Amino acid sequence: MPRLIAALTLLTALVLLAPPIAAQDAEVPVVPAPEECEVDPRDLAALAATATVEAGARTRPATPGAATETPAAVAIPDGEPVRPALVRQLARVSRERIACANAGDFARALAFFTDGYISRVVLVRGTLPAIPPPSPRPEDEREAFVAVRDARALPDGRIGAYVVTAGPPSDAPEEAEFYVFVAADGRWLIDERIVVPEEGTPTGA
Repeated sequence: MPRLIAALTLLTALVLLAPPIAAQDAEVPVVPAPEECEVDPRDLAALAATATVEAGARTRPATPGAATETPAAVAIPDGEPVRPALVRQLARVSRERIACANAGDFARALAFFTDGYISRVVLVRGTLPAIPPPSPRPEDEREAFVAVRDARALPDGRIGAYVVTAGPPSDAPEEAEFYVFVAADGRWLIDERIVVPEEGTPTGA
């Protein structure tokens, strides 16, 4: 009996000393510093050289002043839940991508996207627009990373998840966009982005 009482006393002490689970799992916005952007930059010249005019023209005007194409309405794809370890990997990727944006380093920020995404969204008639040299954003204009939520394995083998951010400024209301990731060369790259408006129909890029 004394041993049982001692064991119960120790267990009670451990429970009381343990931090609350809610506090451990709380999603607190974090503003990634520019120094966290460590990915190798994209070879922009090589990327532009391998792009096709057709790929770049899909979402950009053919002539200056022409109206841009309205983004197509899309549905958020369903899938099976993924393991927490994979969610953490996607969170690290998303956090560093935001760090590169906060660093104003577009060549490194593009390293988080597939060639297909860049061809559809970034290229203008097969060429890259002028990209300025890296210039960190002022602290009050930086974006915050909040969380990766509802990650799922899609039928085509890619992974979809909501990436929640805030800002800029970092204390602005949270915003969620649905990203589709694909594994490439041991990394997770963004292959598709679906904007989730507060009201209305999601649109994709």
